[in-house]
Amino acid sequence: MKKFVYVLAIILMVSGVFMGMITKADTAKPQTKATSVGASTGKFTLSMKVHDNPIVSSGKVTMDFTLDASADAIVDSNGLIEVSIPKEIYSTGNLTDLNSDSFTYDHTDKTTDPDRILVYVKPDASFNVGQAWSASFSISFQAVLMRANTTVAADQIFKASYAGQDVSQTLQIQPQQNGTPTLFEKWWHSSVDSDGICLLNPVESQYNTFQLALNIYKDVEINNVTIVDEMPDGLEVDPNPALTTGVDATDKISVDGIRIIKYDANGDRTYVTSQYASDIKFDAKTQKLTVHFDHIAKDEMLLIEYKVSVAHVYDTYVNTATMTSDEYTKTSSDTLRIDGNANFNKVLKKDSRQKYNHDQ
Repeated sequence: MKKFVYVLAIILMVSGVFMGMITKADTAKPQTKATSVGASTGKFTLSMKVHDNPIVSSGKVTMDFTLDASADAIVDSNGLIEVSIPKEIYSTGNLTDLNSDSFTYDHTDKTTDPDRILVYVKPDASFNVGQAWSASFSISFQAVLMRANTTVAADQIFKASYAGQDVSQTLQIQPQQNGTPTLFEKWWHSSVDSDGICLLNPVESQYNTFQLALNIYKDVEINNVTIVDEMPDGLEVDPNPALTTGVDATDKISVDGIRIIKYDANGDRTYVTSQYASDIKFDAKTQKLTVHFDHIAKDEMLLIEYKVSVAHVYDTYVNTATMTSDEYTKTSSDTLRIDGNANFNKVLKKDSRQKYNHDQ
């Protein structure tokens, strides 16, 4: 009997040990391993899209960048987004305007890399606290003047990087071709979409440039020439337009926002507005432009230039100009729309901040 009690006591002691071990294991907090946020974790995705392909001579280039992140993936310790632009294709533009409330311009570096402009942008991590987040920003600039003989790399590589994640896109260039005959044509001097619709920048008129081309390489003589161009509802001629890059601006004046450019046989362009100031009439109320020339010689090639601002947003705008002369009549039209990539981001307004929740 004593032996039985002794064995039973041992069994109870061992059982108690195992029961204690099991109880301890069930009540302990699970152990978690901290992981860094980056491309390998899949917690955020950086993407970019440049819509202006090919890049045209002196045309607008708009880069869109989107950051999709699960909750708490965007933190200040991730650092800055680096945007890399080929230096040889950049002419002018405000690289600090991001068209977004969710990102802050930090600084620009034009010296570290001799071939590239580096723009640094900081995401606002507070938007990502405790919830998934998606937001975008855009940067626009004007490309350099590119004639047929301009030495510019055929492929232009745009890049962006953030916390170990890199994206890039290669765009082609389209130099201005000299020698294309044009009796009269309305030229849109900026970017278009895949359907050929002109893209309006809703903020900066310098990117919304029209040029009415007259007798370009046509080599004809025309008389009693009148050009009429009336803005569609929602668009207004900028009365104080920026000068266009690549045009000799010794003569800087404009008449109610309209300038005249002399176009040479070799493709050089020079402002000559002062010579034709009395020929330009503009009605600010109706937004109607009229330019009259008594005579255009065979070797005279002119561009009537103006830039427009967006006064009211519509789905599309149709802008038509007409040239009449004793010898010819010709009409030229462009269809335009707001460039959604210039002023929209993927952030919806919630409370007093812009936030966007989605499943990850």
